[in-house]
This record gives sequence, C-alpha cells and structure tokens, in this order.
Amino acid sequence: TAREVEEIREAIKTVEEIKEAIKTVDENEEAKKNNLPLKPVKKLKPVKKVERTENPYHNIPFEKVGLTEADFKEVEETFNRLYDKK
Repeated sequence: TAREVEEIREAIKTVEEIKEAIKTVDENEEAKKNNLPLKPVKKLKPVKKVERTENPYHNIPFEKVGLTEADFKEVEETFNRLYDKK
C-alpha cells in the first residue's frame, strides 16, 4: 500500500541519517585525538525498536528497499554504541 511504501522510504531516510551521524562521530573521535574542533552531531529522532518477528516487511527482500542485512546490523550496533552506553 502507499502507506507501507512511505514507511519504507522513511526507514531508508532514517538509516541514511544514522550513517551520517556515525560518520560525524567517527570524525570527531579523530578530531579529539588531534585537538581539532568537533563537528556538531545531528540529533536523531527516537526510533522504535522492532523485533524481526514484528516487522511487517519481513517478506520484502532488503534489496527491494535499498537496504542490506549489513545496513541493519550497522544501525543496531550504532544505536547500542550511541545510546545504550549513556
């Protein structure tokens, strides 16, 4: 449905924002080592964690929405790193 397509597009946009935040955090870690100014990290909106069994798109191959299993793993690891340790 159109709503599902929009939700998928929003999820892809969120993944891209997260990847950009990861890149900025990594760059800031290097900047700290070299006493350089830090870049602001974009504030990410909260994302509801969805268990795979609850995922309404479980039957859609990741490739069809432009994501890979590696993308999902990267997002999960990043959220653990950025939020669970606080």
